[in-house]
Amino acid sequence: MKDEIDGVKNALRNASVLSYVRDADIFITENEYLIPNSVKSHAIGVKDGREIRRELPGGMMERTINVKVIAYVQLVKPGAALMGDAAGKKGILEMSHDIDTVLDENLLDIDGMQSAFCRDIEESDTIGDDDTGDVFVKKTMLYEYVKEEERP
Repeated sequence: MKDEIDGVKNALRNASVLSYVRDADIFITENEYLIPNSVKSHAIGVKDGREIRRELPGGMMERTINVKVIAYVQLVKPGAALMGDAAGKKGILEMSHDIDTVLDENLLDIDGMQSAFCRDIEESDTIGDDDTGDVFVKKTMLYEYVKEEERP
C-alpha cells in the first residue's frame, strides 16, 4: 500500500491541472479530519483505505487497494468553497474534478497494476479548528487500485 499512497501523492504533485495547489499542501495523513498547521487552502490529503486480497492460481494473488484522496478548501465566503468564486478561485467541486482528471485510469507506474478507478465520492463536509477559527470544506474520494502479484 505504501507504493500506491506515494504514487498518488507524486501524481498529484506533478499534475499541471492542480498548479493552484502547492506541493507542500499535498500530504499524507493518518486522519482525514486532521490538517497540518502549515497547510494553506487548497490542499489535498492522501490516506490509506481498505485492502482486499483474493487468491489466484499459480502462486499469485489479486490485491484491491483503496486510497482515500481528500480535497480541502478553506471556507471564506458562503458558497465559494463549494462552487468557486468570481475571482476564479476553484471550489471543492471543481477541485475534485481536477483530481479525478489526474488519477482516473492512472496506474501510477506500478508493476502489476491493472486498474485505477474512483469508486466513491462522498458529499462535502466541513471541519474546523476551534483554536484558529479556520474552517475547511472537505470532499473525500475513494480510489480503487487492482493489482496482481506473486504471493509473498
